[in-house]
Amino acid sequence: MENTELQVWIKDMAGYDAGDIPVQVLPAFQILRDKMAQSERKIQALLRQKQLFTLLVNGTADMFVMFSAKDFKVEYVSPNIEYLLGLPLDEVRGDIQRLYDTAPDFEPPTREQLMAIPLGGSLQFLNEHIHQRKQEHRWYQKTFYHFFLNNDHKLMLVMSDRTTEMEMQRQLEISIEMTKSANEAKSSFLANMSHDIRTPMNAIVGFSSLLKREAENPAKVREYARKISSSSDHLLNLINDILDMSKIESGKTILHIEEFNLSELLEGIGIVVNPQAKAKNQEFRIRTKGITCDHLQGDKTRINQILMNLLSNAVKYTPEGGNIQLILSQEGQIDGRCANLKFQVIDNGMGMSPEYLEVIFDAFTREETAAVRGIQGTGLGMAITKNLVELMGGTISVQSEKGKGTEFTVNLKLEADAVDTDREFWEGYQIHKILVVDNNELICKDIKKVMSATGVIVAHTGDAQQAVQFVTGAAAVGQPYDLVVLDYKMPGITGVEIAHHIEDALGADAPDMVLFAYDWSEIEEEAMAAGISGFLPKPFFISNFRSLIRTMKGHESEEISENEISLSGLRFLAAEDNELNAEILQELLDIEGASCELAENGEMAVEMFRKSEPGYYDLILMDVQMPVMDGYTAAKMIRACDHADAKNIPIAAMTANAFEEDVRRALNAGMNAHIAKPVDMNLLKETVMELVRK
Repeated sequence: MENTELQVWIKDMAGYDAGDIPVQVLPAFQILRDKMAQSERKIQALLRQKQLFTLLVNGTADMFVMFSAKDFKVEYVSPNIEYLLGLPLDEVRGDIQRLYDTAPDFEPPTREQLMAIPLGGSLQFLNEHIHQRKQEHRWYQKTFYHFFLNNDHKLMLVMSDRTTEMEMQRQLEISIEMTKSANEAKSSFLANMSHDIRTPMNAIVGFSSLLKREAENPAKVREYARKISSSSDHLLNLINDILDMSKIESGKTILHIEEFNLSELLEGIGIVVNPQAKAKNQEFRIRTKGITCDHLQGDKTRINQILMNLLSNAVKYTPEGGNIQLILSQEGQIDGRCANLKFQVIDNGMGMSPEYLEVIFDAFTREETAAVRGIQGTGLGMAITKNLVELMGGTISVQSEKGKGTEFTVNLKLEADAVDTDREFWEGYQIHKILVVDNNELICKDIKKVMSATGVIVAHTGDAQQAVQFVTGAAAVGQPYDLVVLDYKMPGITGVEIAHHIEDALGADAPDMVLFAYDWSEIEEEAMAAGISGFLPKPFFISNFRSLIRTMKGHESEEISENEISLSGLRFLAAEDNELNAEILQELLDIEGASCELAENGEMAVEMFRKSEPGYYDLILMDVQMPVMDGYTAAKMIRACDHADAKNIPIAAMTANAFEEDVRRALNAGMNAHIAKPVDMNLLKETVMELVRK
């Protein structure tokens, strides 16, 4: 350093004039200045390191606390502890116990445990801590380090946030447990399915063998054929359940929204469930409460599937002589367009345990009890039902108690048209005053409520003798009833017997009488002999009531019965590549008096149609999956060809591809209908007659 610079420095630092200092002393001042500059650089470096450390600490989820191993006196606390745990710094500096207070379940290590940590070693704990202001729960790993500093034993506590890792681990454990449960359930399912599939298959194979031996015995043939048909239906239902569940799990289930009639839906359910219940001597009833809508928009097939799943289970798991109810109620309308419908399926059957109720809607689950073990089932029905309900935006719940029964409740919101009360209709048919005779007062009041907007006066009674008095008394004062609705089953008497009493009392002046019952077929002849003019099915729907009145007055033609459907004389072109299926189809159509020409693939079917004379074929049955050319392409080519019948000939897809999207694809290809395999002959006849009539 030049002397002039040193002299300036001496004057600035000490206030001395360098000229007053002997030259021999100047080197000492130079050394002093160099030392001071070096110290300044170290201080600045330490300050930068402290700033960097503070910045790093505040920017991380790790917290640091250094304290003496001798008296646990806190010597350093990282500032981020206030943000991460909601603890004031001064409280932690004053007492490290405040830090432990945020972890109620943590037992802090003793001084002996901490001093037992070897120098350079560590001790770890993992606990949940609670943020003192936010009350947020987070997991921290606490690591105690033992080291020696300034001739004293020191301890450093490092707290690292492990919440994310713990949550990931928890989710992984849940996922593993779910996978394990699913695998166990599927293994159990496959074992059950093996049994459930083999049971009907064994019957089919066994009775088929017996048919060969008893071919000359018509009674045995019919019996075996009926049992084969029943077993086949059961096997088909199993397959449909598996396919349905597969579609639902893959998210490919599609709803087919269309207008449908609620009374027809319930009537169809009754037709199927009543025989099942009767076979077990059970009483099955369908009731309605406050239904003001009959025409709805929704997927009728899926709603029917939901209710049939619940009702078939009710029949299966209710013992002989039990009671089963389907109650449908309407809970108001929104903007006159949407109806809130509640379906309740109630039985007094064996019921379910609380443990099973928690998993009843899981796939592949069944309650394993001695009573249930002998009942056929896949463990898929309830899972399918819940998924379908939720797909429609509805809810399903269940209440059950062992030995007392079960109640399922399904809530659906569907677009609805209010019932057309049409006062002119009732005026036109001179219906002003009716009497309802039913010992169930709730049913009577519901009919009165539904009919209130029509202008028709509705009186009701649950007493047979009083009913006769009402009718004869009204006639005597010149204010007769225009119609009497008689419940078939009354206490100690039937509606038919009441009709006899009214007929005996009034003769030709007796009003029109209709029978209100669940089934008409077994009592029709007896009822007609008693003067009953018609049958009104339960539950009551105003649309059914109007239809009955039209029929009674001779203004509505009867529908063609199943026995009147005939295929005789019709000629079919069937595209079917499976020889066995083709042979069965030909035989079935031959029995019905129809002829059938076969094409082995779609290309052959197109060629046979092109070469045919106009009007030669009445209808084409088209398989979908075939070699050379599939059914969709063949249908499009038939529609596009120059044959005179190309645009008009009915084409029906007849295929095992039975999902909703398969139906739509068939219609988009130019086909007129879709018939699922295996072929139901009654359905085939109905479809063919509908297409041919068009």
